[in-house]
Amino acid sequence: MERLTDKGTDPGYQPGKVPKGRKNPETRGVDSDLDDIARRVGGLLRTRTSAARAGHIDLAAYDRSVRRHTPGGADPADHPAPDGIAGRPVSGPVRGDLRDGREQLSRTLDAWAKARKVAAARAAAMRQILDDGYIWAFRSGST
Repeated sequence: MERLTDKGTDPGYQPGKVPKGRKNPETRGVDSDLDDIARRVGGLLRTRTSAARAGHIDLAAYDRSVRRHTPGGADPADHPAPDGIAGRPVSGPVRGDLRDGREQLSRTLDAWAKARKVAAARAAAMRQILDDGYIWAFRSGST
């Protein structure tokens, strides 16, 4: 999210010619990316649940391992580090339940929107995209 503008748009967006009667909003690419991210997180949590139900994983051990291998989070309002996202320092521990992907997505969006002073309507639209994608993937099991 750090690459986005304070309006929640892609700074590299170059509007092209759009066929008559068709809209090509400047948020289209970002909205598509948010949906994709949410579907992947929802699918991951669906897979975790399915594997536990089938007896393939011990949830407690799995969740401890995830927590142990998650060093922390980075501030979503920061701009990208020059050497890429992997080189960015951790700004603190991940708060909340890592097993609740929807809550983690929402928490990240809210922190980013507040720090960037994103308009409430745009933040709400982005939150809805995340919710829709996450729930669709979690329920259907497909990304």
